Amino acid sequence: MPPRFRQLLDDSRTLLRDRRYAGNTLAVTLGTAALITYISALPFIIEDAYQQSPQVFSLFFTINAIGLTLMAQLGTRLIRRMPVARVVRMSLLFMVVGALAFLAAALTGHPPLAALLVPLFVFVASFGMVRPNGTALALDGHASIAGTASAWLGALPFMLGAVLSPLAGLGGQGGAAVAGVLLGALSIAALGCQVLLTRNKESAAG
Repeated sequence: MPPRFRQLLDDSRTLLRDRRYAGNTLAVTLGTAALITYISALPFIIEDAYQQSPQVFSLFFTINAIGLTLMAQLGTRLIRRMPVARVVRMSLLFMVVGALAFLAAALTGHPPLAALLVPLFVFVASFGMVRPNGTALALDGHASIAGTASAWLGALPFMLGAVLSPLAGLGGQGGAAVAGVLLGALSIAALGCQVLLTRNKESAAG
């Protein structure tokens, strides 16, 4: 076995044994996969199911991107006043709320478009505080193997997103419900991983 590959395996095992790294990495991975699912589903919802123009799609996508950016900036202010882990969990909780509200609206059949877009905005904007702060928590204490830690943090979200994103377009007129199930499941799993895997580590750190 090549020495570099052996070192990669050793470093990866070290990271896997660290519950703080594993919990925050899974939270970032699942949250990013949910965001990729949203990006994949949005054209089907706005342009196909609701027959809106590409300009409307672009407008809403832009609004969500602005919300995500603003929440990322807000996150940098919040971490000066409260523990980073609390900020991550709070933002994951808002992602769950947005995803479940979106799913609830989608399950009513064909709700007004605003009933879908408002929860999606909450969902997307909340992710702005998840990725940077979750990444910081995951990498904390791993300066000696930061390259491997960063590589997994970068690769895993897009690997999972690539697998799940084709599912977001399923369902035709019911595509919003399928996307809502995926968003809800991924957001809940992200929050669960962050809380359950890192709880003892964060308590000890505090």
